[in-house]
Amino acid sequence: MNVSFLFSLPRTLAEYEGARRLLADAGALSLGEHGAKGGVAVPRLFCGCDPEDKSLGSGGGTVHLLHACYVDEQRHAPAPAKKSFLSWLRLADTDGRVIVHAGGLSRRLPAYAAVGKALLPLPPCRWHRGSQLSRTLLSTQVPMYREMVATAPAHLRTLIACGDVCVDARGALPSLAPFAESDVLCFGIRADAHVLPSHGVLFTARERPLDLDYMLQKPSLAEVRRRVAGGRHSFLLDVGMWMLSDRAVEVLARKCLGGALDAEDATGGGRDGHRCTAVRTAYDLYSEFGSALGSHAPSADPEIAGLKASVVELRDAEFLHYGTNRQLISAAAALQRREAAAPSWWWGAPFDGVLAPER
Repeated sequence: MNVSFLFSLPRTLAEYEGARRLLADAGALSLGEHGAKGGVAVPRLFCGCDPEDKSLGSGGGTVHLLHACYVDEQRHAPAPAKKSFLSWLRLADTDGRVIVHAGGLSRRLPAYAAVGKALLPLPPCRWHRGSQLSRTLLSTQVPMYREMVATAPAHLRTLIACGDVCVDARGALPSLAPFAESDVLCFGIRADAHVLPSHGVLFTARERPLDLDYMLQKPSLAEVRRRVAGGRHSFLLDVGMWMLSDRAVEVLARKCLGGALDAEDATGGGRDGHRCTAVRTAYDLYSEFGSALGSHAPSADPEIAGLKASVVELRDAEFLHYGTNRQLISAAAALQRREAAAPSWWWGAPFDGVLAPER
């Protein structure tokens, strides 16, 4: 499986020559030849950022990042290999794409505003051989991203994830084979009630637990209780990881680009994605696109209504959000508790160093 990684980063990091090396190290990506300015070429990795002075929303930011990557590839492609943006969006069965939104201004976590939360350092696992001092939030998530893309049905090859979230899954990931007909997969977990008003909530009918009935963005606890009171619905916390089919990606792109998506040459003259964008309309992936998904979506949109949306429950998993200083501390402590059960000194060899290699 050839998986491409697209990162939306803070502008300072996206324009830094060594950004690709930092991301490659965190994601265990293979390095290419050194560039002229000391940087490295990392195959199938693209770094971008939102344009200056324009808010795009998470949906618009996704399309902007895809388009910026497309423009960059077309700039270096030979003439026979050039293609339209719409054709480029459609992936081959052996290709995959992971989009990580790790930009933002980090007003509530200013210490990591420059590098972005994806490169936020995490404590090494206690009592584990081979744990690295260089561990980051991104390095804990990349193996799961790869497994999801590799095991998904052939038409589900685009994964969108939030760079400020750690989903700590202890057990095996659920099989994605039952979702061969789905266009959108939303991953969710069972979570404490106090977390729900700050995130998206996925509702499913009990007789169809795999099909999304509707999604609400940041509902109150009273609203959640009211909707499940009759016993007909259950709910999961949306962890911010979605898998989209080529058809769903095309619908999202059309929402942001309009008729420009059908242009044979959609490179925009090779415009610099750091300073301008082809996206015409700000569009939110979760509150606008998501609210129109499902059998009983609260928002009516004929194009999105034609997409089949499903829900995948991640069992034995915990949702850790690194949004504020308080959440940074509590999430790091929770991750340590889950990873680091105290060893039995009487029955096993003592811990012999953080950087000791695994045997």
